Amino acid sequence: MGSEKREYPDIATCVVFIAATLGKEVRIVAKALLAQSNELGIDAEELVHTQYDAAQKNIRDY
Repeated sequence: MGSEKREYPDIATCVVFIAATLGKEVRIVAKALLAQSNELGIDAEELVHTQYDAAQKNIRDY
């Protein structure tokens, strides 16, 4: 239960997808994600994957 590792696109693709769903520029989203990961003390890749999942869910729910 929960031990499966999910396959994600490369980080750049995830960031572009997140930016597109937010209607923001990629470079701004990338900087914000990096700053947020530093502030929260979590791995940037983990944060990007979490936000990617949320963006996909928002698209499906829309």
